[in-house]
Amino acid sequence: MYTVLALRLKTPIALGLLIAGCGARTSLEPSLVGAGGEGGEPGVDPCAANPAACQPRVADCARRATNAVPLAKSQHGLFAIGELALYFTDGGQIKRVPLAGGDTQNLSDTSISSLRGPIAAPTVGSGVVVVLSKQGLFAVSTQGGTPKQLATDPNVAALAASPTVVDDRALLAIVGDQVVTGQSTFGASASALYRTPLDGGDPVLLADGLTVQGLVADEARGSVLVTTSTNGLLRIDVASGAAEVLDATQGLSWPVAARGEDVYFSVFDHGLFRVRSGQPKVRVLDGGFRRIVADADNVYFDGLGFASGVSCSGLQQGIIGRLPSDGGAVQELAVSDASFDSCVIAGRPGDGMGVDGSFVYFAERCLDDPTFRIVRAPKHPPP
Repeated sequence: MYTVLALRLKTPIALGLLIAGCGARTSLEPSLVGAGGEGGEPGVDPCAANPAACQPRVADCARRATNAVPLAKSQHGLFAIGELALYFTDGGQIKRVPLAGGDTQNLSDTSISSLRGPIAAPTVGSGVVVVLSKQGLFAVSTQGGTPKQLATDPNVAALAASPTVVDDRALLAIVGDQVVTGQSTFGASASALYRTPLDGGDPVLLADGLTVQGLVADEARGSVLVTTSTNGLLRIDVASGAAEVLDATQGLSWPVAARGEDVYFSVFDHGLFRVRSGQPKVRVLDGGFRRIVADADNVYFDGLGFASGVSCSGLQQGIIGRLPSDGGAVQELAVSDASFDSCVIAGRPGDGMGVDGSFVYFAERCLDDPTFRIVRAPKHPPP
């Protein structure tokens, strides 16, 4: 048995400080569906029943104030990046948007009943997109086709079948020909990780006794990276279940990203760290971080990043920032919809973020709109 864990920490909600604009308004509208779909009554702002969960937001989406360009609208802001497109769920459909821009398309002519968009981001890899519905896991080719139902592990099946949207999330990551599934919980509830073959077969227990917070694929090593609340940061081999503790820090936050030999992670409001197997972690930035991704040369984040020793006090608006992996100053790429109170995240955990050769992609919500926008900003904006 391998002890691994990962959970999303509850954070206070700040009901103020909504400054700075974002990209131009997009005319792409999501379908607002009824109780049989992804949630909410037709035409009803899903934030109305729980306004705190929707805060903070960017102040003015109608005003072009950054380099961010809207690609699509999404009810939940959870998406996955593939080689040529990004994928999200809406109204019983898996949606595909070309990374180069263009019309939003249905990936399949067949809808999937009761997709659980609010609690499970899609994952993409090995030529398929995997999503979660109340009926379990489904896979669809990235080129389109008929959804194929996969076996669903007990933890995720129970979460998916919940009659209401809950705080916990299902976590999905594709590594090779397996999809790894887990449950991120509020608190110290233990759960397990399973792996399920993409071509069919029963789930196999990968690790149990986990208080899971975050899960991402480390495909280069055939493993997953797991952030936990009490057992630190772990790398788990998908084939064998062998677990390596990369860092034993308690109370890890959800963001984690792999870049070559390096793994980047956040320790709640105590900064952004880099670690390698068998080596101690190194703090690369002070601040608070909601989402992080990485490419060969840079780390990108949604949050507040400061040089060591710079004060992080008071209520501040987050940014989408770029940090060179070999050192250098943070460059602001866009305004984030996250606020931070003395570097503690004020708002919900990160929704969607990804990167390709030219752009960083992220989800944001604005004061004048109840839905999320999926936008892109250049990794190297013009002067």
